[in-house]
Amino acid sequence: MKSITILFIFLFSFSNLIAQKEIEVTHNIEAVTVYLNSAEITRNAKVTIPRGKTELVFKGISSKILKQGIKVHISNEVKVYAINIEENKDEINVNKIWKTIEDKIQVLKSEKNNVEIELNILSKELLYLGSNMKIGGTNGATFAQINEGAIYFKEKVKKVQIKMYEQKKKLKIVLEKEEELKKEQSKIALQQKEINTNIRITVISNKKENSDIELKYLVSNAIWKPYYSIRTKGINEDITLEYQAKIFNDTGNDWINKPITLAILDASDDVSKPKMNTWVLNDDEYGRRDAGEGKLSKAKGNFYTREKQEVTYDVIKVDDLSTRFKIKDLHIIPSDATPHLIDIKTYIKKATYYTLSIPKIKEGAFIIARISDWENMGLLDGPIDLYFNNTFQGVSQLDTQQVAKELEIALGKDKSYTITRRKLKSRSREKLIGTSINETLTYEFIVKNNKNKNVKIELRDQLPVSIDKNVEVKSLEISGAKIDTQSGQLTWKLELKPLENRRIILKYNVKYPKKRRGMFKHDRKNLMSPRFF
Repeated sequence: MKSITILFIFLFSFSNLIAQKEIEVTHNIEAVTVYLNSAEITRNAKVTIPRGKTELVFKGISSKILKQGIKVHISNEVKVYAINIEENKDEINVNKIWKTIEDKIQVLKSEKNNVEIELNILSKELLYLGSNMKIGGTNGATFAQINEGAIYFKEKVKKVQIKMYEQKKKLKIVLEKEEELKKEQSKIALQQKEINTNIRITVISNKKENSDIELKYLVSNAIWKPYYSIRTKGINEDITLEYQAKIFNDTGNDWINKPITLAILDASDDVSKPKMNTWVLNDDEYGRRDAGEGKLSKAKGNFYTREKQEVTYDVIKVDDLSTRFKIKDLHIIPSDATPHLIDIKTYIKKATYYTLSIPKIKEGAFIIARISDWENMGLLDGPIDLYFNNTFQGVSQLDTQQVAKELEIALGKDKSYTITRRKLKSRSREKLIGTSINETLTYEFIVKNNKNKNVKIELRDQLPVSIDKNVEVKSLEISGAKIDTQSGQLTWKLELKPLENRRIILKYNVKYPKKRRGMFKHDRKNLMSPRFF
């Protein structure tokens, strides 16, 4: 008998250990780390975990949650047994705010019915008055009686119509209120759809524990993109570079005054063993990756779209994946699918300046700033607002993939120069020799210094480069330019006296097969012209 009692106690204790309970956890967003392609949400909670197996349910999680990247830490040696992501199938009327609005709508519907009943009664009263207004004639009414009846009828009808007008006005107000409440309900329903995910964490504890829980998970529809403002008061002055970020949140959860960290590392990668493939150098290495096809291409696309059927991505060129920026100030980043601009960091850098002109590509001369020691600033390719001499110059693009050790940034046009480039047709010709075409091209550059002082300017152009043995390029006249044989780039470093004009001649010859006529295109540009008629 004693052994049976002991066995019963053991089975009862064991059943308590394995009994599964469910606790809905109260939790809050504590911090957000935004990546270039997603965001990591950190939530904290305090839970009293009973002895045995328990299911902790975190509700109100974004439906944009990614399956990979969930991390859970529970204090006091509580064992995490399983983690599951599931859709919250609770009916919308479970939502307390939605139900409160629904109750208000029902009150308005009752008011609307009462008003419609009153309007119906007043309409019938008007019909009754109209059908009974015939007096005189067969009744032999006098003129005074007819006049008295008309006055009575007029006053009575007027009162009824005033009542009808007031009831219609009341009905309009009721309908407008009902419409507004229905819009609020639709908004809540949409929000609930966007946060209709539960994270269910099954835990096992040998005893009752008061535990702290840290839950981290990744969500899509949240990114950041770099944006810059560059300011300088003039040549030979320091440059102020304001590093900024546009943060985009469309996750369903608002981030209100929470610590934000911006990171470059691709957070969507799994935790499996990394594999290094053969490194093949290719010009398209930094092309675009299409989500649907999973291949590199240079097709244009939107940086983000809320239509999830075909999402394309801009590939931001990155050198240092470990860069992270902890934002000091707290910000409100609502889930409104709108980019929000915040400050990351401000750098003040020494710079050297020079003037550059490449008239083949862009007309005019440009002030270029060179910044050294920039590799550790965590810069990414992105748009720049340019301010030179306290004047907004326009928007440029920061290119961090420059080969040079110094970062070069164009600060705007230098109007101190007049520069022209034109083809000299009298010194250009094309000849057919056997099966080959021999084409000679000559260009003239005129560089004018509009200042009353000595100036320096760097002028660039290029020779075509052949990688085909059947195509030959020969330079005939380059006016003392420095040539880069690999790229064909020509550089003239000019010093001009006050108001001086300098003439430069570029002449070269290209020989190529006749059957490839048209392959050597020069000076032609495709321009988009709007059609008005």
